[in-house]
Amino acid sequence: GDALLVLDADGRRLASLDAREITPDLLRDYWKALGGLHELGISHGRVDAQSLVVRTDGSAALTDLGAAHVAAPEGSLRTDQAQLLVTTALLSDSDRAVTAATDILGNEGLAQILPFLQPAAFERDTRKALHDQHVDLKELRQSIAERTSTEVPPLEPLQRVTWRSFVKLA
Repeated sequence: GDALLVLDADGRRLASLDAREITPDLLRDYWKALGGLHELGISHGRVDAQSLVVRTDGSAALTDLGAAHVAAPEGSLRTDQAQLLVTTALLSDSDRAVTAATDILGNEGLAQILPFLQPAAFERDTRKALHDQHVDLKELRQSIAERTSTEVPPLEPLQRVTWRSFVKLA
């Protein structure tokens, strides 16, 4: 009896915008959209530069729910948040991305993302962008911990499932 309505989100990919066009309101709208999914217990599964769209009316949309999970565990929701934070930081800048996340999640919610800010939480393209733009996740975690007046927690044990890991297992 469950159904998911998927609408075509006409617009431009966030990655196609100039960093100056990415406003604080737009960044907050992505956090609200992701929060809406999470309130329903749905994890997006692949929040990256390709899944963030700016509709023709200027509103934010999340697309490509092919990796989404219903009744998602807390770790999947936090991974989505880490992906959104890092993706928006790469496309705008870290300070604006963190500020938008704080505006929606608060300091406590932002601090809960810290264990998931690690390469294993991101798709290959995001990891490559982090490397190419010289973004240090350790520094980002430290900056957020200072901003939220918390200690940097240990990283959540995450592993990527790849063909290489299958070969090693075999």
